[in-house]
Amino acid sequence: MSEADKTVKIRAISEKDVPRNTLTEEQNAALERAKQNAQLDEEKVKPQANTAKIEKLVESLTAEKAKSADFKKQIEALNDKLSDYLELESTVEKLGEKLKLERAKSTGLETKAAELEARIEALPELEEKVKRLTELEAKVVKLAEMEAKVKELSDVLGKISGIAGGKA
Repeated sequence: MSEADKTVKIRAISEKDVPRNTLTEEQNAALERAKQNAQLDEEKVKPQANTAKIEKLVESLTAEKAKSADFKKQIEALNDKLSDYLELESTVEKLGEKLKLERAKSTGLETKAAELEARIEALPELEEKVKRLTELEAKVVKLAEMEAKVKELSDVLGKISGIAGGKA
C-alpha cells in the first residue's frame, strides 16, 4: 500500500463539543474586578521599587558629597603645601643669588666662606623638599581631576534626584 492510499478518519465536531461561556454576568464582573485588582497590585509594587532605587541613589549622593568634602580638604592641604613649596623655591633662588653675591664680596674671608658653605650644605635638603613638593603638586593636579569627576557625578546624581523628586 502506498502513502497516497492511506486514509485518516477524523471525528466531526458538533456544537455540544464546543465549550461555552457558562459564567454569569456577575461572575464575569467579579473576574474582571479580580484582574483589575491584580493589575493595581502590580502597579503599586512599581513605585515601591522606584522609591527603593531613589533611596539608594540619595545614599550614594550623600556618600559622594562626603567624598567630595574630603577631597576638598585634601586639596586645601595640598594647596597649602604648594604655597610652602613656592616659598621654598623662592627662598632657594634668593639663597642662590645671595650666595653668588657673598662669594663676590668675600675676598677670602673665612667666616663669610663658612656661612656660605653652610648655606650650600642646606641646598640639597632644600632641593629634596622641592622635589617632594613637586610630587605633591602632581598629586594636587590629580586631586583636582578627581574633584571635577566628583562634581560631575554629583551633578548627575542631583539631576537623577530631581527627576526622582518630580515623580514621587
